[in-house]
Amino acid sequence: MVPPGHHLLRFEIVYTRARNLCTLTGLPVLTLTDLIKPDIICLLGGELFKHWHLTTHRRPLDYTTLKFSDATLLLAGASLEFWAATRAATPPATYHRNRARYNRLQRDATHRAGPHPYDALLTATLDQILTNANILKSDRLYHTCNQLDSECNPII
Repeated sequence: MVPPGHHLLRFEIVYTRARNLCTLTGLPVLTLTDLIKPDIICLLGGELFKHWHLTTHRRPLDYTTLKFSDATLLLAGASLEFWAATRAATPPATYHRNRARYNRLQRDATHRAGPHPYDALLTATLDQILTNANILKSDRLYHTCNQLDSECNPII
């Protein structure tokens, strides 16, 4: 269920090289049939959860308790172009000091705002997927076209 006032969210991790997935899973070769194994699903679910928490989520912030310079930095710092232009125009020590100040302001603002509305939804969805992964009775992969031909095995 999507939180009230929010839209459906699609969050995915894209691996452009199979080598990265092989390193993550510890398998020398990763095939499609490996992807439905419960331990691989759990591993990939954990990786998705880790990346979700490493991502900066943009949402409305409360600027009323901040000084004007802090509010300005917090608003401008969300733009990658701002940091690229600032890096080229300021001394390295000043850039790193302002970047650290922005990170601190971002952490404080996130703490004041509370958890992201999708945090609980992602946790519940991953729990459901991982629970279903642990009760799979077959290692066969069914395409949706074969749904009617399958017994009671879930489609993944």
